[in-house]
Amino acid sequence: MFGAVFLHGIILERKKYGPLGYNKMYDFNDSDLTASLDVIADLCNRESIPYDAIEYMIGEITYGGRVTEEMDFRTLRCALKMFLNKDVNTRSNYQ
Repeated sequence: MFGAVFLHGIILERKKYGPLGYNKMYDFNDSDLTASLDVIADLCNRESIPYDAIEYMIGEITYGGRVTEEMDFRTLRCALKMFLNKDVNTRSNYQ
């Protein structure tokens, strides 16, 4: 959940930089974060956490559904892969 909140913060901060943040302005808002957290909560109630499914649901549908520019989509996917993966809870990634 921390990774999803951090990702949402990064996405919103990039909007502040206009054309340097994204090629086009997108209407990301708090409902995107709520939907992401709901997806994570639903998918984490299983024996093993399906990170591929989480990545797809959040990256392709929740946030990616609004993104129309290819480079903006690649930027979004890159941030998603950094903060929503199976190793996000280990310290070794950040040393």
